[in-house]
Amino acid sequence: MVFFSGLIWIRFRVATLVVSFFLIGLNGVCQDTVTLNKDQTNDKVSWGLSTDVNSKFLWRGISVNDGLVLQPDLWASYKNFTAGMWCNATIFDRNHDPKDLELDPYFGYSWSIGNLQIEHSVMVYYCIGEQVAPTTAELFLGVTYPIGDFAINTIIAADFVAYFGSLYFEHGLFYEKQLNDKFTLGSSAVFGWGNGKFNDSYETGTTKTALNLFSLNAELTYNPKGIIYFKPHFQIGRTLDSEISSYLSKYPWFCGLLIGFEL
Repeated sequence: MVFFSGLIWIRFRVATLVVSFFLIGLNGVCQDTVTLNKDQTNDKVSWGLSTDVNSKFLWRGISVNDGLVLQPDLWASYKNFTAGMWCNATIFDRNHDPKDLELDPYFGYSWSIGNLQIEHSVMVYYCIGEQVAPTTAELFLGVTYPIGDFAINTIIAADFVAYFGSLYFEHGLFYEKQLNDKFTLGSSAVFGWGNGKFNDSYETGTTKTALNLFSLNAELTYNPKGIIYFKPHFQIGRTLDSEISSYLSKYPWFCGLLIGFEL
């Protein structure tokens, strides 16, 4: 336990120093749910709009809405910079407890060292009319290393407003294969864990550092015209900590269809 606590503290200090260095030295920050690996040689502004219809809203294994949700995302990108607005709107909730509109603006910067891809970003969480969910924000540091059709990815998210000191980590193995000129298959396996401050702040059922979630994800992208694309996707998880699984769903899952275009 002493060793594990020391390891968490070391990771916190390293994450803090790295994020601070990136923010001061490069003056740029984006969010973990948006792909920032744009063509770094493109001097033109590109932009896109997508709408994701999901059977529920799961965030890091936590059910925000247990029912149909609409999640549009509008973004613009120039060179290595990306800015956008992600939203969540509840269509209906099985528990008759729909959350009001959530607006999450984000801004980020991505770059690379050889094959190593690095992303750092900031995202604000703003829930309109939701008194129990204060406005807050997180800093992200993402590191990805591609290996053929696979990629190894690590993301560190650090809250610096309402839940200062809350840390969440994700470690994933991603696979993407272009089947032909219209279809691309993608899948991933991701472990997620939070420190005691994260689990206490989001009422996961424990106040300790815990391995929160393991999830498997699959998606199939259909791009018939080169601009518009359709992406059915599915995620199933397993809550790994016994205290968390007794409080949250043991096998959280959802499915959805994303429709979007980019220019």
